[in-house]
Amino acid sequence: KGGSRSVARAGSRGTLGTLVVAEVALALVLLTAAGMMLSAFDRLRSRDLGFDPSGVLTMQVDFGTDRYESGDARIAFLDRALERARALPGVRAVGATTVNPVCCGNWGMRVTPEGFPAVTQDQTPAIQHFIVTPGYFETVRQPIVQGRAFTSEDKPGAEMTVIVDRAFADRFWPGEKAVGKRVKRGTLDSPHPWLTVVGVAQTVLDERGYTETWYLPHAQHA
Repeated sequence: KGGSRSVARAGSRGTLGTLVVAEVALALVLLTAAGMMLSAFDRLRSRDLGFDPSGVLTMQVDFGTDRYESGDARIAFLDRALERARALPGVRAVGATTVNPVCCGNWGMRVTPEGFPAVTQDQTPAIQHFIVTPGYFETVRQPIVQGRAFTSEDKPGAEMTVIVDRAFADRFWPGEKAVGKRVKRGTLDSPHPWLTVVGVAQTVLDERGYTETWYLPHAQHA
């Protein structure tokens, strides 16, 4: 308003008109964006997310220092941090993940499920890629619909394990039990090891471009 009065006093009616048009245009853009955001939020509230975020608090940890370059150092840090968080009054469960399920991250991975006839890298399915600690599924209350969640036994030197979501299991092993199946990163002849499915998690609503998801235990992929 102050800018408009200054322009009017200067007698520049043409400039004033231009400013009014620009202000109205910007206001319409902002109103449209706000309306779209509220509409998307309302749709999100009414849809089944596949987990329950109520009462869940998050924070971000950056390992981008020399002190935590090694996997052992990262495992030790998270073990200490999660243990201290677990001891706080009112805390029921704690866990860590590389990707917030509703915000600010999107890791893709090419994989080959056992029995899937992919030959080249481009023929392998691209899925959403999470690395999580024990306690993650319990913390976000994401149901394990078959098998089990990760435990402290999913550690270096033990059998390499993976949890897939229901969409993954339904696509690649329809009508079969997914627990006990195997999947690996890359193509069939890639040097990456086979991972054994130990659980199937409820599929989380994801609008970032991936239909299926797998979860790897942090201790084996730190």
